[in-house]
Amino acid sequence: MKIAIVGKDALSESVRHRLEQEGIEVTSLEANPQVLQEALSKQDFAYFLALDSDDETNLVLSALVKQLGMVKTIAALKKEVYKQEHEVDLERSFHVDHLVFPDLLVVDKIAEHIFDGGIYSRSFLHGNVQLATIQVTEGSFFAGKTVAQVREKYSDLLVCLIHRPHKILASSENQIQHLMGKSEELVFAHGRDLLLPEDEITLLGKTDAVLAACRHVVGERKVPRAVAIVGDNSIGRALKMRLEQHNVEVVLVAKSLPQDQLKGVDLFVACHEDEEHNFVVALQAKDHGVDRVLAVLSDSTTCEEADKLGIYHVSSMPASTSDRILELIQGGKVESVMTLYNARAEILQLSVTQDSSVIGIPLSILGPTLPKELLIGVIYTRGRIFIAAGAHILKPQDECLVISDPKHRALIEKII
Repeated sequence: MKIAIVGKDALSESVRHRLEQEGIEVTSLEANPQVLQEALSKQDFAYFLALDSDDETNLVLSALVKQLGMVKTIAALKKEVYKQEHEVDLERSFHVDHLVFPDLLVVDKIAEHIFDGGIYSRSFLHGNVQLATIQVTEGSFFAGKTVAQVREKYSDLLVCLIHRPHKILASSENQIQHLMGKSEELVFAHGRDLLLPEDEITLLGKTDAVLAACRHVVGERKVPRAVAIVGDNSIGRALKMRLEQHNVEVVLVAKSLPQDQLKGVDLFVACHEDEEHNFVVALQAKDHGVDRVLAVLSDSTTCEEADKLGIYHVSSMPASTSDRILELIQGGKVESVMTLYNARAEILQLSVTQDSSVIGIPLSILGPTLPKELLIGVIYTRGRIFIAAGAHILKPQDECLVISDPKHRALIEKII
């Protein structure tokens, strides 16, 4: 496999080095249209990586490359304006197969650590979509409602899984169960399925809607009440916004935080560009009594020392971006991003291809033809996020989150 790459900073160098470690041939090119045209006319590249420090250059070069051949394109973007949901579909407008946001890759990893509370919780599509598992309590809104009735109140979320402590062996016509077995049951939820007290339900939808539903049932999640972030950069600012969605009080500073301001802090995060600085201030926070301390680190020796000292760490932007791009290059059409209930269910992320057999069919017609244990949950199209509904029609290049039994993976690969 041959890869062409544009970029001269630490990010592009990290990606180039990682790909070469995997035995992939990488050619570095100038961000010049004439140079690109000559290179593409002489060699067949499988991917073009637009990793210039300028976002607009990456988008324009991706569009140009697509006009010159069938090479797949991956572009890195850093500016805040490109990370927000909007009417403009950047992928289609600039013919980009995959957009990568290096700072949000790091934020996603930090958020996973913060919100891992022992039940399923995960964010997707850079924090715009949330998955959360809660238990239905007696007297709560969910108890006694069907999945369709829940959707009427919360249009921006889906109940996708029901984990029931007892298996229903029979039920009456008015949907009130009257005979239950001893074994537990995992249900891929559909409109008529009834939610019962003690059920553990998995919600998937727009972040605000999912978090609001969780608060109505179980109150505020056990997340840090106060977080201090050192690193007033794109990572720090994006993390601050993510935490504030969960009603977390956040203090964001550029390089250091006085000892007296660490009092009452539940979590300390060091995400400065200088990783040595991150290790030092993380160690200081630990010494000053902060129990949970996290730092952005990549050096293997430093990471080993952090482990010994009880400092959690995630990879830097260059390392995280290298990992993600390698996944995109080596992966297939369907990517498993999360498993649930001992791998009895999984969340898949996929991109609808030009020759997919599901294109142009409303989900109200397509859904009944699919296995019961396969649900299309979220559709990302033309720069916007939609929670799947019967009227939706899939189009080429749509990104989808699918909930499925792993046994249906081959079918999904075939129809997508």
